Amino acid sequence: MIDAIVLAAGLSKRMGTDKMALEISGRTILAKALDQAVKSTLNKIIVVTKYSIETYVLEKTCAYQTERIVNIVNSNPEYGMSHSIKIGMNAVTNKANGVMIMLADQVGLDFSIINELVLAAFENPRKIIAPTIKSRRTTPVIFPSILFKDLRQLTGDKGGREILGLKRKILKTIEFGDNYDDQDIDTPEDYSRIMHRLNKG
Repeated sequence: MIDAIVLAAGLSKRMGTDKMALEISGRTILAKALDQAVKSTLNKIIVVTKYSIETYVLEKTCAYQTERIVNIVNSNPEYGMSHSIKIGMNAVTNKANGVMIMLADQVGLDFSIINELVLAAFENPRKIIAPTIKSRRTTPVIFPSILFKDLRQLTGDKGGREILGLKRKILKTIEFGDNYDDQDIDTPEDYSRIMHRLNKG
């Protein structure tokens, strides 16, 4: 079983507004991320958000799959990404073989990419599984259960990058090339660029 922690509690400082509530093709950014997670072979989906109001958004979006989804509110998002991961880890299934750390604002991530990573994790149960695009490492990343203790001790805003740096010997990468657009949305320019590309397509 591979659980997922979907990180959606960022402060959106560069965006200037809550980017999780922005819409793309009639769906909020948060809803698009959850749609793909739900369609995948992931087990439990733990969504870490920053405001209780987002719990209502979550329920409205995924009412058909609430048995797989758990929403945790990060009351201190200013503590950084690592804090969201740590509180998300508290909800990971006891018998989970690994956990996928997902960024909710990577709107190009679809369930087929998630499934390939999950399959690689099953085949390599003691490895960190990370996607690459033309040899550039990106996210989401699956950490095996042997690293759960490390994830619970993270600090700052680096997320799992610190662990990746220390555990390179057990890292296995999966190359996706042009099949995966990993762009995330941090600024109004990022949002406009993605909207323009979708409208053009």
